[in-house]
Amino acid sequence: FLDCLLGPKQQQKALREREAARYWANRWEEQLLANPDWLELERAEMKEIFDNFQRAEMWADTEKKMPKAHFSAMRHALSRLGRLQIPKTGPATFKEDAAGADRTESLEQPGPEWSERKRKRIPIPALREWADKWKEYCEAHPELLGAEREIMKAGFDELQKDYVGEQAKVHFSAVMCFLRLSGRHELGSWKGYEKCRERSNAGAGENEVEQF
Repeated sequence: FLDCLLGPKQQQKALREREAARYWANRWEEQLLANPDWLELERAEMKEIFDNFQRAEMWADTEKKMPKAHFSAMRHALSRLGRLQIPKTGPATFKEDAAGADRTESLEQPGPEWSERKRKRIPIPALREWADKWKEYCEAHPELLGAEREIMKAGFDELQKDYVGEQAKVHFSAVMCFLRLSGRHELGSWKGYEKCRERSNAGAGENEVEQF
């Protein structure tokens, strides 16, 4: 509605600002998943890290095509992505993308207010802990890396059996999605996954995840 009150130039500027905010929201989400400790920082501390990250990325952009976004605009765009949620109290939570996930696992049962099952939101600390355990397990069983999905899932299920009753289970697809989005593709991708991703994102460019 507000866009209707703007002139053509102002509308184009507003569109560029929204696109820049979405771009940096995706980049910052990758950084937060790769560095979960940052989720516990105060707003001012997180803003400082984001500003330094954005400044370094823009400085490295030799073609000077990378847009700039303010921290508050990026945070708003990040919340609209829906995957990573940073509440005022309690741990941050993560909701895996439907693409590449199992059809039945990681789903909440439908409640009276909605008819379809929805993806669970999983606390980041739980995902991080299982991701680290999976890394250690793969170091002991290197044959699992790059194997068929069924083989990797069977290995993950075996890993979880060792911790029955000690901590809450987290589904395989959620942990693998968390690993991929945090830049650890070799731990979270099974045989043929890259082809599936390229096919599902045909025509859309993807940014490499880089730890800062």
